[in-house]
Amino acid sequence: MDLPVGITTLHLSRKSVYLLLLAVALVGFGGYSYAQQTQAVDNAVTVQATVDSAAIERIDSRRSIRL
Repeated sequence: MDLPVGITTLHLSRKSVYLLLLAVALVGFGGYSYAQQTQAVDNAVTVQATVDSAAIERIDSRRSIRL
């Protein structure tokens, strides 16, 4: 597939076109998700709350320590 860009032409294979479309879709989804999260944070509601209790549990495993 030949794609004219400015004064040059890009020669893209079918695989390159699919990867380009996938990349554009992922960037579009990321932008949409970012916009939704930003809107959710901007519309946050302040509430009164009290923490009754809190605890930290340490779990030892072979790979890591999770707190």
